[in-house]
Amino acid sequence: MPADLRILKDKRILLLSPEPWGVSFVSKHHYAVELSRGNQVYFMGPPRRGQWLPRLQAIQPGLFLLNRPWLPGVNRLPRLLRYWVHRLLAVAVTLAAGRSFDIIWNFDPYAFQDLSVFGRESLHIYHPVDVHRTLLEVECVRKSDVVFATSDMILARLPKERTPQYQINHGLSKSFLAAASEASTPPPVSARIRVGYVGNLHSQHLDYATLLQIVSANPKIDFHFIGPAGISNLTLEATRQEGLRQLQELPNTIFHGQLSPEAVGRTIQDFDLFLMCYRGEMMPAEMANPHKVLEYLSTGKVIVSNYVDQYKQHQHFIRMVERQEDLPALFKEVILNLDHYNSEEWSRARREFALDNTYQRQIERIDAILATLKKSVPQIAR
Repeated sequence: MPADLRILKDKRILLLSPEPWGVSFVSKHHYAVELSRGNQVYFMGPPRRGQWLPRLQAIQPGLFLLNRPWLPGVNRLPRLLRYWVHRLLAVAVTLAAGRSFDIIWNFDPYAFQDLSVFGRESLHIYHPVDVHRTLLEVECVRKSDVVFATSDMILARLPKERTPQYQINHGLSKSFLAAASEASTPPPVSARIRVGYVGNLHSQHLDYATLLQIVSANPKIDFHFIGPAGISNLTLEATRQEGLRQLQELPNTIFHGQLSPEAVGRTIQDFDLFLMCYRGEMMPAEMANPHKVLEYLSTGKVIVSNYVDQYKQHQHFIRMVERQEDLPALFKEVILNLDHYNSEEWSRARREFALDNTYQRQIERIDAILATLKKSVPQIAR
């Protein structure tokens, strides 16, 4: 963590995540790791069934796993009663940590809505990186000191309260920095083109029909999939999807399973391009800014994708379609002109963009915003 941060240093931070800790990392896990370089971070995922008491576990220096007590049905209670139940849970969590928290950083509207249950002296941040279709989010915004969101479309969905709201892009973790920093000429395309995909293969947003169409129509191209195809910390109750089964049966698909962020960073360097095939046309807000885009861009390679609203001004980085039905034709066009799309100039621009959006840089940006709010939000000064 840089020494010149004004606010986000030497703090005790409770980070609330809708995904538990595990092998697969998404933005919440990366923020926890990066913030722990100079702070004490307590990562709290969703509660485990039957676990009534909080438990503290050290993960690495400065980073702890703090399990939340399991108490089902709390969010269905009337607001006042819900507040007092959450207050009791917050006391139990604070006691387990040994001291109160300076910052409550909330990525999960279903965990706690009124963060003052942890004390009114702490700074309360609501940070939606996903679309949450719940009225509980209104209270999260209203009861926080500041809101950050990863896309303009998520911000547009949030209630317009007095709480300051800012768009902050996703981040690139340290696992991808070394390769992104290399200003070398792009390597030649593989003898057999290798297409990469990284993500949860049980995601409800995946468009398996279009994905199967693309893979089947290109038997001389290898499609590599990295990510869980079963139960994981990203999918706690995986159901067998017919589309995934058909994909696994195709001879030109390779499945690497779950990999650590470091292993993902190494493996994707060998791919010639990346494919994103989500229901971007049907779910524009959910797909407005996927976390994996920056990881792909860090390689310098082109991305062929469904519509991604946050990057609509960066189509030299991402070749995207507005209509999902056009994705197979776009994929074919990019394949035929791969040397053009992976030119040295465009590859360098993609890597530079990724390097300007590391998690360290996003924390610096958030820190600068908090510093400007210091006079209007007294909790920041504490």
